Amino acid sequence: MFTEAHLGAWIVGRMLAGYFHEPDEADRSAAQDAWSGQQKYLDHLTSQIDAGRYDLDRWNRGDSDRLLDADGIAERLALYVARTYGTLQSSFVYSLFPYELIYWVMDPLAEHCHHEPNWPYDCPSLEAGSPYTIFTLPTEPGNCDTPCLTYCRCHLESSLGYSTSAASPLRRG
Repeated sequence: MFTEAHLGAWIVGRMLAGYFHEPDEADRSAAQDAWSGQQKYLDHLTSQIDAGRYDLDRWNRGDSDRLLDADGIAERLALYVARTYGTLQSSFVYSLFPYELIYWVMDPLAEHCHHEPNWPYDCPSLEAGSPYTIFTLPTEPGNCDTPCLTYCRCHLESSLGYSTSAASPLRRG
């Protein structure tokens, strides 16, 4: 299911870059790679559920009477779905011409992340560093390399007029 979601995001990303063709094995491989990078986090969530991290009544350890925090689990699962936005962005960049200029654009209506010591990048710095090429862009929106993680509302624009703004999520960044 998650691999198919990443495949769909990969296809949309390259279409936003003006690249249209039927999905092929390279597309499927890219989607599988995108999901493989996330699989360990889902495995961790599963082990946390098994260990009782999401039990509403942590003192009642009878498995038949176990009440789980469905909202907490749903919030974590939403991150895996939201991560497909990063896959879309990666595909967009992958599909551009090698020396096409790429601009990191922050949504003017969103709350954006700021520099934090444990993160390699932040959105304001990435926008200020524009333009990039496919060789110099250090990350893409939604790829979890900024403090906003998968909640990033930034998008990319190319010097040839292609943009991922139509796919920008409507949520806090």
